[in-house]
Amino acid sequence: MALEFFSTASFLRGTQCDKSLFLHVNYPELRDKDTEPKSSVKQRRVAAAKLTGHLFPEGVFAGVDITGSCEDSFELTKKHMKNSVKTIYNACFVYENLFCIVDVLNRENGYWKTYGVWNSDESDDTMILSGAHQYYVIARCGVRVDDFLTVTYKTKMDSGNKMHMDYNIQSIRERIVFLQERIEDKINHQFKILKKSLIPDILTGEHCRIPKKCDYFDYCRFSGSMNK
Repeated sequence: MALEFFSTASFLRGTQCDKSLFLHVNYPELRDKDTEPKSSVKQRRVAAAKLTGHLFPEGVFAGVDITGSCEDSFELTKKHMKNSVKTIYNACFVYENLFCIVDVLNRENGYWKTYGVWNSDESDDTMILSGAHQYYVIARCGVRVDDFLTVTYKTKMDSGNKMHMDYNIQSIRERIVFLQERIEDKINHQFKILKKSLIPDILTGEHCRIPKKCDYFDYCRFSGSMNK
């Protein structure tokens, strides 16, 4: 198992398909070529950054792209929290080899709240499972976060090619707390899958596209088993 840290993204992949998770960790070179236009990806990133800056101005960054490692980002996040920095972008938390990043960690009236910024195209299940995994990791770091919220946004372009945005903010704390036992079971199951030597024998199906198309779909559809 060539895995140093198990992220929220890896967890979400594993909830969709054991085989996709196994391939992602052990055979990343088998991934399908990107099919989504880069312009679309860039537009979403620009929109998310613009909205984050509007709702939470003057924050400080603590992400891996700043520090270079998960551990250093976690230490930087803790330092900012100890110093009562109001807004932390890409706050990082590490527990054993579990790792998560929250888009925004915001201090409000003495209480910490997390905000996940999502495009409205994302499924509700994805947002909830992501928040539940983050809650699981953060709680085990001994950090108290009083609320978990999602910011879902939708963009549209006017006739002058100017972007406009609608957004909605809602708390998901009750829903993700309810899922904690299930999250632990899923994490344990996924680690068992990754400890195996053979690729899981799973046929293609609806799970390959829901909630999102798997980036190993073409490999699974056209290739024979590597378990020989």
